[in-house]
Amino acid sequence: MLRSRSASASFTPQVPDPARLIADGRVRVNGAVVGNPRAQVSRGAAVAIAGPPQPPRGARKLEAAIGAFAVPVAGRVVNLERTNLGVLTTMLVPDVVDIVAADLSYLSLAAAAPQIEAVSIAATADLIALVKPMYELGLAAPPADPDQRAKAVELAVAAFENAGWRTPRQIESPVTGRRGAIEYLLHLRRRSGRDRK
Repeated sequence: MLRSRSASASFTPQVPDPARLIADGRVRVNGAVVGNPRAQVSRGAAVAIAGPPQPPRGARKLEAAIGAFAVPVAGRVVNLERTNLGVLTTMLVPDVVDIVAADLSYLSLAAAAPQIEAVSIAATADLIALVKPMYELGLAAPPADPDQRAKAVELAVAAFENAGWRTPRQIESPVTGRRGAIEYLLHLRRRSGRDRK
């Protein structure tokens, strides 16, 4: 445990499990990560304890959408990260899907929407999708123009509506893209069988 011999000369934090913090790489002395709980620390050393690691950006975006759109989430999750949508089949996902979450890289949602139909989707399913305007519009960099960003959202919504989804809602993502790009979260519901085109 990190302590000072002179309680009046320094502050000793109450740390519940310092060995765990050190093992997790969260303790730094003079800017260097401490890897040994028995390491000697000089009296004037700057000791810092980093906060718990943040969830990945994609998880924070999904969490924001689930909260904003009040999408009930329960049951089994099939994680298809790094999966090419071209290989999406009912063999890969044999269950009926109640919630589809799409955060794609290098592919527009407009191109992906028809490919999602390769799996069995419940008649009342929810869809949450992250619109990355740069990919929707085929640009080399994120667009700064709000009209271009709005057009990207329109393209994604139209593709999902053509694939049998309805009642689009959107919010600006509270977490920006990697280069500060403004992105949008969509929520759509599956059309019931008689309402589908």
